[in-house]
Amino acid sequence: MNLIELHNKIQNPSGYVIDIGASTGVNSDPVYQFIVNKKFKGLCIEGDKTKVKTLKLNTHFDIYNGYITPENVLDIFSQYKVPIEIDVLKIDIDGYDLEVLRTIMTTYKPKIIIAEINEKIPPPILFEIKYKKDYVWDFSHCFGFSISSGKMVMDKYNYKILSIYELNNILCINQDLCNILNIDCKNDGIPELYKKEYINNLSRVSVLPWNSNINYWLDIKDSTILKNEIAHYFCHNNNRSVFKVKTKVENVDFTIAILWKLTLYKFNQYEVFTIILRSSWKIIQKINVRNGFLIAEKLF
Repeated sequence: MNLIELHNKIQNPSGYVIDIGASTGVNSDPVYQFIVNKKFKGLCIEGDKTKVKTLKLNTHFDIYNGYITPENVLDIFSQYKVPIEIDVLKIDIDGYDLEVLRTIMTTYKPKIIIAEINEKIPPPILFEIKYKKDYVWDFSHCFGFSISSGKMVMDKYNYKILSIYELNNILCINQDLCNILNIDCKNDGIPELYKKEYINNLSRVSVLPWNSNINYWLDIKDSTILKNEIAHYFCHNNNRSVFKVKTKVENVDFTIAILWKLTLYKFNQYEVFTIILRSSWKIIQKINVRNGFLIAEKLF
């Protein structure tokens, strides 16, 4: 199902589309078919002034020329009178995308979300770039967020990750669209989805050739070793960076952890409930444990 067909499933659509990281309005943009269609209205956001000159020739949408952050996104949306019920929201800013997305979702309710992920970082690794005012992508592998980190945000706001879209985006839909499509809104099968739509999609070799030097990450089965390898690469061996200082600092430039499932077992009763923790044992969802015992396991 393409995006137009998926959009046609929306009941009472607003016809409003947002393209964050719109570039020049190229036809490879996931929402290109919307920004050139006069049936839709919306907002394109692009920080590069040179790209905006071409973008203006390619769309009738409003254009905000500036860089979006978690601090200004709600003000920008308010300035352009963005409706709460957004039909399609796309974000691709090669950086702190997830922090911007979290901020948007506190107030706005997009029905369809297309968000670029750092596709090379597999489950169960939680990875994301931290917001800094002076952030600039260095053209290295260190950007965005992993699919597992995306899952945490989508779970919080009750969105379904429907697919990995064009190898490096997650396509997500809200509860209403899940009901219309008659599918479960839970994101229980992310490792299987990642394996099917990224690892086993051999077109990634030719479409994303720049990933060739770190494709070995996909073969590391132990998630603790994988986490440490990724962190070490970014902090000590990030030679793809175009900056003079090529290394990153964990918990300053990015965060990385392992997604765990903690299950409470009680006598004469198998599973009561589960919670999710980071590898640092920072509890994301709190529980009270009385009679019984806990078993922690990594999510693969």
